[in-house]
Amino acid sequence: MPLGVLTRALSERLTGWANAQDGNTVGALLIVVSSLTVAGLMIAVRELGSTYPVWQIMLARTAGQLVLLLPFMYRDRWHMLHTKKLRWHVLRVVTGFFGILGWFYSIAHLRLADAVGLSFSKALFLVGLAAMFLAEKPGVIGWGATVVGFIGMLVMVGPSGDSGTLLAASAAVAGAASGAVTTLVIKYLTKTETTATMMAYPALGLTLLAGIPSIFTWVPISAPAAPLFLLAVASGIITQWCFITAYRYGEASVLATVEYIRLVAAALAGYLLFGEVPTPLAFLGILLIVAASFVSVKRERIRAGIFH
Repeated sequence: MPLGVLTRALSERLTGWANAQDGNTVGALLIVVSSLTVAGLMIAVRELGSTYPVWQIMLARTAGQLVLLLPFMYRDRWHMLHTKKLRWHVLRVVTGFFGILGWFYSIAHLRLADAVGLSFSKALFLVGLAAMFLAEKPGVIGWGATVVGFIGMLVMVGPSGDSGTLLAASAAVAGAASGAVTTLVIKYLTKTETTATMMAYPALGLTLLAGIPSIFTWVPISAPAAPLFLLAVASGIITQWCFITAYRYGEASVLATVEYIRLVAAALAGYLLFGEVPTPLAFLGILLIVAASFVSVKRERIRAGIFH
């Protein structure tokens, strides 16, 4: 059986199964899968980050995705690039670039659990962005959770943090802020755009943006590093597909809670592969950020008095 026919048949079966299930269940399962694959991406970035610039790692990841998508674009006569929301796709590419750049840098220079813990501050930035651009009213609970979360970030960096740690932590927070904007854009685009279109534009745009600095700082890829680059490409593609599809099926407030499993995956990977154990201050900071993020997501239920 030709690979294209097999892939199409498998996709139809999965779509049929997903449509028969509860949307939040499907979304949660996809988030769990993405949490496991993102652990593979983090392992690759950590190993490669000491030798290769982060934008070169990003270039490999996005260029690999682009190479896989090009045959489908050609067969589809480039229809997946047809959109009435080009400006939103451009915005997503730009914010995605800085978000991934900050996240990759933090993974390369912080403990994996610390990097992921700081990335959860994205939910806190979403509170402020939703208030500014979506006219949402976070209320005392929402703003209180945001303050607690930012205290958690300060605790994680700690008074003894050296300049390298401070820079990496700042990169993680900046990446989380960019990621918050990207999340809002993705949620908006999923209402009308196909998954293929939403994967095609980042593949094109991020390859271009990451390619520009890579030209001037290129480090030849050694044979031992090649499998790690392939791991980054494969895990990155699967993670993005699962993430986009999950938010197509499930509610954002439910899936944001499930995303915390990513922290468990990062902590296990850091401990088993790199012998990393979070310090007491880092652990406290992670708890504050996770708790604040959870409350900010569930604030409407808390406010209504039906949280359980």
